[in-house]
Amino acid sequence: MMRVAFLGLKGEFDPEQNGISHRYTRELYSSVSKAKFKNKDVQIDAVEIPLNPILGAGLSFFANTLIKNFEGYDIIHNINFKPCIPILKRKAVFLTTALDFQPLLYPDLKRKFSVNLKTWLWMRLVVEFGLKMALKSDYMITISTQTKEEAIILGYDKNKIFVVNIGISPKFIRTPIKSNKNKKFLVGYIGSFAPHKNTIMSIAAFKKIPDKDMRFEIWGHSKYWYETLKKSASDDKRIVFKGFAPEKDIVSIYDSFDVYIHPVLHCGFEMEILEAQARGLPVVIYKKGKVPKEVRKYCLEAEDVDQMAKILIDLKENGYSEKLRKEAMLYARSFTWEKCANETINVYRKIINH
Repeated sequence: MMRVAFLGLKGEFDPEQNGISHRYTRELYSSVSKAKFKNKDVQIDAVEIPLNPILGAGLSFFANTLIKNFEGYDIIHNINFKPCIPILKRKAVFLTTALDFQPLLYPDLKRKFSVNLKTWLWMRLVVEFGLKMALKSDYMITISTQTKEEAIILGYDKNKIFVVNIGISPKFIRTPIKSNKNKKFLVGYIGSFAPHKNTIMSIAAFKKIPDKDMRFEIWGHSKYWYETLKKSASDDKRIVFKGFAPEKDIVSIYDSFDVYIHPVLHCGFEMEILEAQARGLPVVIYKKGKVPKEVRKYCLEAEDVDQMAKILIDLKENGYSEKLRKEAMLYARSFTWEKCANETINVYRKIINH
């Protein structure tokens, strides 16, 4: 039997955790666990790495995986996106999942992100270091073709890369869609306020629209550029910052929107886009943003702030094509965690048989 160590920080396998790394860890582990009945030749163990509050998440993960003995494992899978050098891996193959390599390839974005000493240190000691360690792993899973191309640009062997797209939670597929009964046309955003998310562009576009019957709700943690964004929107009472979007309410929040706007500058995958489309929403993105082809397929793309505003106005006045809505929904709902889990297990077999 093949034995796989699934690496995650303590608590990250908890379904109550949030954030893309936590979501990927728990959803993938949950899905491969369910798939074990069909894959009895594979045993997958959740290996929880202790968190030292002094070192922080990234350095805790690095320090503990550095000295951990992985005797008895065939594959060590770092699904955590944090720095990892398993020196005591014994005979195991080291596999890393990579989201994207933007901090190594796009220094302008990195500088924008480093708004203070703490985030600068985090970018250098955790993010950049983690990505450089990923490039030293035996094999790599990338979550999109775009990330695969980035890894190849950085010198990684293309024959050792497997593309496995992320899935979306079954609740976005199974929950009946509730009709939006808002009196006002509601534009929505859910996510981080990190600079590369480019939320400032959506605020600028919305402010160009004079229609008083439109409202923009922005959901996310009050981190990174939150205060700057809130200040930029302070003169428009139609723009409301709603705070963190609880996981238990996430589907109903999407369903309250008439359109979802996500002008990200660069991403490895971006589940929010597919989640919104799975709920039947038109999704507006920035055309020049580096969004993987798997994700941007059915998005409405804006060249600039003015065109973004025009797209929002057109959607309010003329609605969203029912044909496009159905096609986008069907496409978005094809990205499941079950599929992701099965493809991940197939990667394990290919690696062992390589």
